[in-house]
Amino acid sequence: MTSLHHITTAGLLLGAILVTVHARASMLFEYASDPLAWQWGLFNNEPGDYGQQSPSPVFGFSFTVPDSWLSSSSPSTFTVPVENVTTGEQYFQTIDVNPGAGGTLTVNPDGSVASWNFSMLLTELPVPRDPIYDVFDRRIYLTSAYGSGTCNCDVFHLKNTLFTYNGEFFEPLGPAEALYSGANAPAAWTTTPISAVPEPGAVAMLLSGLSLLAAYGWRRRAQDGRPAADPLPAI
Repeated sequence: MTSLHHITTAGLLLGAILVTVHARASMLFEYASDPLAWQWGLFNNEPGDYGQQSPSPVFGFSFTVPDSWLSSSSPSTFTVPVENVTTGEQYFQTIDVNPGAGGTLTVNPDGSVASWNFSMLLTELPVPRDPIYDVFDRRIYLTSAYGSGTCNCDVFHLKNTLFTYNGEFFEPLGPAEALYSGANAPAAWTTTPISAVPEPGAVAMLLSGLSLLAAYGWRRRAQDGRPAADPLPAI
C-alpha cells in the first residue's frame, strides 16, 4: 500500500510539472497615443485647413508576446505583427490593417518597453450595398517610433478622396490630406501578464497518466485480494 501511495504521489507531481512546463504564458502589450495636433492640410494639392476642424485624432494597437521571447537578463528586440488597431470613430467605420503591418519592439528584463518603431497602413472597408453611394476611399498611415535615431513621435497621416452628391450620384471633388503628429513616451504602453493556459496535448498526457495510475491501483488491489472499494451495505 505504501508503494502504491508513493507511485500515485510521484505521478501527480510529474503531471503537475508537465502541465506547468507546457503551459502557454504571454504578455499583452497595449499602446495608446495622446491626441495628436494638426500640422497641415491639402486639398487638390493646395495648402488649406482640411482636417483642422476635426477632433484631434488618437490611435492605439495591441498584441501578445510569448514569455519565451523575453529575456530575464538583457533587453529583447523582436518583430511583432499588430493584432488590433483602433482610431477615433470619426475616421473609420471598419478598419483593414495592411497585411504584415507592424514593427520592432525592445523590452527590458523587467517587462518595460525601451524602444519601438511601428509603421502601419489602415484602409476603410465599405459594405458594397450600392456602387453609387459606397464611395469610400480613405487611408491612414500610422507611425509610432521611440528610441535612438527615431523621431520619438506619433504621426497620423490621413489621405482621403472627397465626394459631393449632385442629386443623382456622388462625384469626386478631389484628393485631400491632413497630417497630425505629437511626441510620445514609454508611458504610452501598458503591459499585462496573461495567466498560463495548459496546452491541450499536455492535459491529454496528464489525464492518460492518471488513468494508468488508477488502473495500476485497481490491479494491485485485486492481486492483494482486497476489494477495489467498500462493498455496498446489504438492504
